[in-house]
Amino acid sequence: MIGTSGTVPARAVILVVLRRMFPAWDIHLCGRGIWRAEGPMLISASSCDGFVQALGDADPEALARAAEGLRLPA
Repeated sequence: MIGTSGTVPARAVILVVLRRMFPAWDIHLCGRGIWRAEGPMLISASSCDGFVQALGDADPEALARAAEGLRLPA
């Protein structure tokens, strides 16, 4: 399970997903809870939502590939 005692924290799962969505970026969460990405530029945000938005703005091609990969078959 995700996010309960003795299981994988949700943030760890989000990090794995984001690293797969944006492979050209070095993505991590610092000890203070700041989301960071190093790639063609440095991105940091205090919220996951803001971080994903900034990554998508900085790398729209990777975001488009990830969105395409998430589409379910008809």
